[in-house]
Amino acid sequence: GRAGAGSRDPRLQLGAVAAVSKDPPQANNVRAAAGSNQRKVGQIQPGERVSVLDGPRCVEGWDWWKIRSQESGLTGWTAEGDKDSYWLVPQP
Repeated sequence: GRAGAGSRDPRLQLGAVAAVSKDPPQANNVRAAAGSNQRKVGQIQPGERVSVLDGPRCVEGWDWWKIRSQESGLTGWTAEGDKDSYWLVPQP
């Protein structure tokens, strides 16, 4: 659906592969459920590739996706980005 006021249109989709943006090189928090107040289960690092398992869920104006890291196997929910930038970049 339409993104909330806090984010841009989603660029990811179910079954896609994404990587954490290297610009800026900041880790993405991964949470047990969609929402910044949910329990943090880990982080995915810049350049780390993830598979998109579910989503999007619009919470707090951000698009959240359930991902699984292709490197560590970490699974959880992370936000695609905010109004200024995308933190998850679709991969070919």
